[in-house]
Amino acid sequence: MGLGQHRQAPGITKRQAHYQHEKGNLPTFKPPGTNKIAARRESLDELVKGWEAAGRTDGAGAEKDPGHE
Repeated sequence: MGLGQHRQAPGITKRQAHYQHEKGNLPTFKPPGTNKIAARRESLDELVKGWEAAGRTDGAGAEKDPGHE
């Protein structure tokens, strides 16, 4: 499934999702023969569970999208 469809789960914007993909902070991949960014729902669910366990509330990982603090 495309990243745009999954980004709702972590509660981040499409722009933030793409930024975090480029930084390597999301478990995403590009399927062969496409320019789309995809992620497995299970991988995103595990990532969010880790954030919850760590008490994170800021969405996607170590850095925030510049201008979106």
